[in-house]
Amino acid sequence: LGLLPAELLNRPRLLMAQAWLRYIRYQFPAMGTLVDAAESALNSDPATPRTTESTLRGEINVLRAAIAYSQGDVRSVVRQAEAAMNQLRPDMQYALGQANYFYIAGLQAGGQYATAVEFAHRQLETVYARQANSLALRLLLGLASIHYENAQLSDLQAAAARIRQVAHHTAFGLSVAWSHCILGW
Repeated sequence: LGLLPAELLNRPRLLMAQAWLRYIRYQFPAMGTLVDAAESALNSDPATPRTTESTLRGEINVLRAAIAYSQGDVRSVVRQAEAAMNQLRPDMQYALGQANYFYIAGLQAGGQYATAVEFAHRQLETVYARQANSLALRLLLGLASIHYENAQLSDLQAAAARIRQVAHHTAFGLSVAWSHCILGW
């Protein structure tokens, strides 16, 4: 980044790329600062194309949902995740998967376990209609997490078995490992 001209460093897309890096490293305070900067840059640039703006706002909302989840702000988690799901393009599987995960987790944390399970199953039907992919894996991980939190062991085992099946099909080795870890719970 030090090699880039100064005027490029405050572009919303570059700031969001840095924020995602902080997210996968669980560096939430630094991520929040970058998300704020990206949103400020986006708001100050009226020339941003509408599709780009919607996508960036979706990513901002996903990461804001993650921050809210880490702070125990359940209402914000659900609100931000829902906004993100409406703003992200279908091909943005990782970000969309995170939005779905936080929506499911937020519903469960707010005492709406049955609603979270129903939502996850409805989303899985839609996703599987297209193909087994990383979004399906994130939905299944969300289901496994809330089943674990609610001590629904048979449902947890079923979700883990589906994770393993989809992970083998997609050749996502880390997800295969997660399925075995979940089965060990």
